[in-house]
Amino acid sequence: ADGPASPKLWQALADAGVLGLALTPECGGSGGSLSDLGVFYLEAGRALCPTIVHSTVQAALAIDMLGGPEQRSRWLPGLAAGTTRATTSLWSPRDAAVITPALNAAPDGHGGWRLSGSIDFVLDADVADVVVVSAAHRDQTLGFVVDVRTPEIRVERLQVLGGHRICRVRLDDVSISDQRAVLAGAQDAGLPHDDLHRLANAAVALLALDLVGVAEAVLQRTVDYTKARKQDRKSVG
Repeated sequence: ADGPASPKLWQALADAGVLGLALTPECGGSGGSLSDLGVFYLEAGRALCPTIVHSTVQAALAIDMLGGPEQRSRWLPGLAAGTTRATTSLWSPRDAAVITPALNAAPDGHGGWRLSGSIDFVLDADVADVVVVSAAHRDQTLGFVVDVRTPEIRVERLQVLGGHRICRVRLDDVSISDQRAVLAGAQDAGLPHDDLHRLANAAVALLALDLVGVAEAVLQRTVDYTKARKQDRKSVG
């Protein structure tokens, strides 16, 4: 299902450790692996789990894989505990091999950054608290954890087939002064493309497992319905 989870379901998933399943205990997680997360995605697909759950898990993976100790300690405990909902925009939704940033980053002269640009097809941006984005600065790709409620950010819901919660996010000279919200890679040399590709591949594979779960649930319900119809016909006969 698309959109926000009910408070009861969201809290139950957080209490069960699902939101931080692949994060280390030091970051508030459960210490699981990507394989464990894959098992959850399969079951989540069968139950039509709201997409904001996947978006938040994906954002946590992004910060864990691309951030340093300061970024992990700042964001991951809240994501794992369910006190922060998140989404990402780090690769093209049409082709995960394309990781060219849609935003531009410029130093603000005071040790911070300013972000400008527009990102299309961001899942669950209208129900998230933060969005993990990438931006280009000279020949570097940098990552940022941006508060969606910032006044200089505008989120527009897009109309798409299937009814998914897909949004356009516009950033108009957004200030990022907290270095804990900056994902700059080792020695601030920028995010390696290999790491971005690895993250994109993991996210796409997990979402594919979600769809497998959906297909299995549809097949099982079809079989159950067919059996019930046959049983009804026998009873009538």
